[in-house]
Amino acid sequence: MVKVYLYDLHNLKNEGEYLYRKERASEKRRPASFVYNEFLKNNKAVVNLGVSAVLDEAFKEFGFREKDAVIIYGKYGKPILKDYPGIHFNLSHSGQYVMCAVGGVPVGVDIQENIGNKSSVAKRFFSRNEYERILSCPDEASANTLFYRYWTLKESYVKTLGTGIGDVFGKTEFVPAGVCDNVYGEYMTIADGSGNNRYIFREYSVCGYSAAVCSAGDSNITDIKLIGGI
Repeated sequence: MVKVYLYDLHNLKNEGEYLYRKERASEKRRPASFVYNEFLKNNKAVVNLGVSAVLDEAFKEFGFREKDAVIIYGKYGKPILKDYPGIHFNLSHSGQYVMCAVGGVPVGVDIQENIGNKSSVAKRFFSRNEYERILSCPDEASANTLFYRYWTLKESYVKTLGTGIGDVFGKTEFVPAGVCDNVYGEYMTIADGSGNNRYIFREYSVCGYSAAVCSAGDSNITDIKLIGGI
């Protein structure tokens, strides 16, 4: 099973939640001795504490906590639990959310706030068919949403592989369920070049954000568990 978690950084606007998460955070992610109002102005500190919160909730189901985890990084920055090789996880942050996926197989996750026209980026990085589908959407809002659906699917795949973007974005083509509409949550699979491994994807729509999780073989990808504040 691949479990999916989401933490809203706006929770940290509650000082009690801030103190709760700070107490449980690892030294690496624990905020410096800020006055609370100064902490709220430091975006890096807010995101770091949000990462700690989502990891703590994810890891505690495996019997350990974020502050006890030793995390190392692969060549392209993929995080790895040094002492728990059988547990795989991945993180993504955009806007007000930090997202995490964790399971017994390699996983990747990406969340993106749906802002701005990205057709020029699509032309450069996506397949021709994907780019043309974006252009064929009935309005700019639909086109932007489809762009971000493609982007999160591709990012989640690359992050599962643990490689750089390279040629993967252009050579891997997706056809999301409900192109140019609001159908999310259905599964899709793709095979790698050898045809031996299958990658399973699940999409999510989160209040103006697009998100996707990729799993290297486990089709049981859960709904999002929203981590609430105290």
